[in-house]
Amino acid sequence: MTPCGKTRLSGQPGPFPPRSERTMKKNTSTAVRLRPRRVKNFRDPFDLYLAGLGGLTPPLDRKGEVAAAKDIECAERACFDLILDAGIALPEITRFTERFAADEMRVLELTHLGTYEGNAGHALLKKRLESARKAEAWCVKLSARRTGTSAERRNARRRAWERRTKAIQLVELHRERLQAIIARVGRELDAFVEMDGREDPQAIEIIRGAELELGRRRALLRRVAGPIHTARRHLERRRNHLAEANLRLVVMLAKAYRGSGVAFPDLVQEGNLGLMRAVDKFDHRVGTRFSTYATWWIRQSIAREVTRHAETVRVPFGMTEKRKRLRRAERELTQRFGRAPSHGELAKEVGLTLEQTRRSLEARTRSISLHAPLGDDGDRSLDDMLSDDTAQSADDHVIMREREGTAAKILEVLAPREQFILRRRFGIDGEPDGLTLREIGEQLNLSRERVRQLEALALAKLRTVLSRQDT
Repeated sequence: MTPCGKTRLSGQPGPFPPRSERTMKKNTSTAVRLRPRRVKNFRDPFDLYLAGLGGLTPPLDRKGEVAAAKDIECAERACFDLILDAGIALPEITRFTERFAADEMRVLELTHLGTYEGNAGHALLKKRLESARKAEAWCVKLSARRTGTSAERRNARRRAWERRTKAIQLVELHRERLQAIIARVGRELDAFVEMDGREDPQAIEIIRGAELELGRRRALLRRVAGPIHTARRHLERRRNHLAEANLRLVVMLAKAYRGSGVAFPDLVQEGNLGLMRAVDKFDHRVGTRFSTYATWWIRQSIAREVTRHAETVRVPFGMTEKRKRLRRAERELTQRFGRAPSHGELAKEVGLTLEQTRRSLEARTRSISLHAPLGDDGDRSLDDMLSDDTAQSADDHVIMREREGTAAKILEVLAPREQFILRRRFGIDGEPDGLTLREIGEQLNLSRERVRQLEALALAKLRTVLSRQDT
C-alpha cells in the first residue's frame, strides 16, 4: 500500500505524501542530486567503492600518522616475537648468518646501518649473528639429550630458548626482513592448517614441506598456528587502518592520469598497491608526514602502470619521465615566447642533450592502427596503402620473366634428358633448385658420375651455341 492508502501498480509512480511547498523547494535540489547517484552506485561496482570511501577512517593528522605507524611496528614486533618463541624463523635467520659471514649480504640488507656502522659495527654484527647461531645449535643439542630428569631437561631447554631469542633480538633485523619472515611463515602455516588432518598424498606432502621449511614438527606447528594467526590478523588491521585513511589521496592523484590510455579503476587499483608499499616502508622517525611519503609511491605505481599498458610499443619508464618534463617545459616556453619552442630551447630548459630531446619527442608519437579506415567511404585501410618489402617489384618481375624466356629458348637445342638435368641442377623455369647430382641420378636411374658427364656435355653444347650467336 502507498502512504495515501492506494495500491500502486508495478511500473506506475504513485503519489508522494503531501508536503508543504516550502519543504518541497528545500528538498528538491537534494533529491535531484542524490537519487541518480544512488541508482548509479548499484549499477557500477567502482561507484560503490568511491561512495564507500566516505565511511572509512578519516584522514589523519601528523600525530595520528605517527601513532598508526607505531602501532604497526609494535604489531610486527609482537608477531615476530611469537615466531621467535616458536623457533620457526631460525632456518631463515641461519641462512642470513651464513650469507653475511660469506660476504654475500650487505649490512643494509640485514639490519639498520646506524647500529652497525663502520668496521667495528660489522664486527659486532658478526659476533651477534654467531651468538644466535650457537644458541640455536645448543637448543638442538638439548632437544636430543635424554640425561637428567624431565624437569631439568625442560628448564635447560627453556633457558636455551630464552638465550637464543635474546641473541636474535639483539641483531635488530631490518624491518623488511621482519616483514619477509612474517609473510613466509604465515604462508607456510596457512597451508599447514588447511591440510592438517587430511591423509591424501598431496596433503601429506604439503605438511612435510611445512615441517621441513619451518624446522618444527607437526605437534608444535599445531600449537603455535593459532596465536601467530591472531597476531597476523591484528597486524593486518593496523596496516589497513593507516591505508584506509589515505584511500581518498589515491583517487585524487589518479585523476591526474585520466586520458593516459588506462581505465580509471585500474589507475586507482595501482595507486592502492603503491599505498600499501608506502605503509610497509614508512619510518615515522624521519619526520616526514605519511601522506607526503605515500604520494611519491602512489605516483610511481600509477606512472609505471601507464608506461606498461598505455602504449602499444612499451616505452621505458625513464623515457616517459623525460616526456613529461618536456611537455611541462613546452607549455611554459609557449606561454613565455608566444610560439612553439625549438628542440634546442627545450633541451636547454630541461637540461637534456639535443639528441635526448629528439628521441624523447619521437617516443611521444601515438601508435596508429593499420586497420584504421581511410577516406570518407572507409572502404580502405592503412594496411592496404603500405608496400610489402618482401614482395618482388614490377621491374624485377619483368627482368626475371625475360631471363626465363631466354633460358627456355637456349635449352631447346639440348636433348630432353639434358634439359631435365640442367633445369633440376640450376632451378630453371620454376623447377626445384639446388638438387645434387645424386638426387638427379635417383630420378633418372643413373649414377652420380653419369649425371655429371651429361651435365658437362650439355653445358659444352650451350657454350658452342652461344659462341656461334656472338659471331
